[in-house]
Amino acid sequence: MKASTILFLIFCAWFYVFQMTPVRNGFLVPDKPMPWCGTASPSGYNNRNLSADQSKGKLLFDANCARCHNQALEKKGTGPALLGVSSRIPAGDWIYRWVRNSAKLIQSGDAYAKKVYEENGRIAMDPFPHLSNQDIDHLMAWIDGY
Repeated sequence: MKASTILFLIFCAWFYVFQMTPVRNGFLVPDKPMPWCGTASPSGYNNRNLSADQSKGKLLFDANCARCHNQALEKKGTGPALLGVSSRIPAGDWIYRWVRNSAKLIQSGDAYAKKVYEENGRIAMDPFPHLSNQDIDHLMAWIDGY
């Protein structure tokens, strides 16, 4: 092989490893479902709304969530860190019920809701009954796309 061919292959390998691998804050970003593909995460959150908009999600986050959750989603605020939340939550409509009224979900005996409540100083999340399913889908699209 020519030296130029070997150098080209080395460059391609370097580019793939160091430029194409998603890195945030010095760490590889774990695989996570993309909000536009509509597939379920391992735990079951399924962004059924394929038209979910990350930019709307960011606006909703700033208006409703940023008071307690850190905008650097890998960091804890008053509320827990939200990075990777889609892979942790139960399937079905759990996320909608949680966002709208976490205290009610905790009181219902939901095991995961009680676990989150206990892990976060026995403080329930503020209720957001005004957020629609689509609003919550926008929020989740922004979080998943972080």
